[in-house]
Amino acid sequence: MISEGSCDTEDWSNVAENAALHHRNKLHFQIFSNRKQLQALRKEKSRDAARSRRGKENFEFYELAKMLPLPGAITSQLDKASIIRLTISYLKMRDFANQGDPPWNLRIEGPPPNTSVKAIGSQRRRSPSAVATEIFEPHLGSHILQSLDGFVFALNKEGRFLYISETVSIYLGLSQVELTGSSVFDYVHPGDHVEMAEQLGMKLPPGRGLLSQGGGAEDGASSASSSSHSETPEPGKIIQNNKPHYKRGICCIQWGHNY
Repeated sequence: MISEGSCDTEDWSNVAENAALHHRNKLHFQIFSNRKQLQALRKEKSRDAARSRRGKENFEFYELAKMLPLPGAITSQLDKASIIRLTISYLKMRDFANQGDPPWNLRIEGPPPNTSVKAIGSQRRRSPSAVATEIFEPHLGSHILQSLDGFVFALNKEGRFLYISETVSIYLGLSQVELTGSSVFDYVHPGDHVEMAEQLGMKLPPGRGLLSQGGGAEDGASSASSSSHSETPEPGKIIQNNKPHYKRGICCIQWGHNY
């Protein structure tokens, strides 16, 4: 027989063990719950930080796009990659224009303007040709493009467009924004890369002029071998297209060795 005192002792020990087990489970649940809440809080903070970072980044790109010399209707539709591409091209073109030989900036001859009555009375009378030149020069570019049966572009030493006139859309169906900053070889058949580089007086960039077909590769190799014996045009040369099956046009190539 089991004594009554021993049964009470075992019951109390079981109750104590159950209470301790329940307390441990409760603590584990609280720790797990707190850990989940902490993880959720960290994720929320990370999302807020990423959202704030994206907002600041988008604002900087928006401000950068507004500084480009393009209409607002165009800059508002640009993606980030296009904004960076156009900005780099614009800065290179601006630096090239200022440091070119001769520089492309407009030079105003004569004494500086002065609004004082004494200075106005003492100024020499300007010739009609000087007045006509001052009026005509600011619009010289648009006049050239209107009279030119083609389009004008400037390339850097890697064959990328620093500038291309808006009239390219008439002949190629591609916009000025789309082409600026891209490589001229992206729009030329690989079989013509060697000849194109030869006509531009530049070295063919790596990976260009390679054809998948054997015949095309042989043609490219023969063209490359013949180009070593031919004379390349000097930088800045005006190239005329006199092929009978093409509409005649002129494109001016401005070459910048440092860009």
